[in-house]
Amino acid sequence: MARILCVEDDSDLLKLYSKLIRDCGHEVVPENNVPDAMQRLQQGRLQVLITDWTLGKQDATPLIATARKMKIPVMVISGTPDGFADSFSNQADLYLEKPIGTKEFFGFIRDLLVAAPLAG
Repeated sequence: MARILCVEDDSDLLKLYSKLIRDCGHEVVPENNVPDAMQRLQQGRLQVLITDWTLGKQDATPLIATARKMKIPVMVISGTPDGFADSFSNQADLYLEKPIGTKEFFGFIRDLLVAAPLAG
């Protein structure tokens, strides 16, 4: 079982992603903003970061940068077209455009977890 930090400012989507992560058999650490998510990242013991690109008035840049330094794989989920280029320029491992399918979500979590031991 992995510990996955999931950051999403839409409460309905955060609940959905959290449920999907638990359904995969993993522990989810849900957060809805950058400052709280940064605190969770810095506490450690996380294997994957899944984050929305736009989080209120901020973007996920500081989260991605911190995760990269900690060698934690990153999945960005975004409904904005410019999130794609921005997230990859900030070194996200995967980018999914909303809406995403359940099987796709499960598959990408599995892929990131395969990469996680190599990263950490």
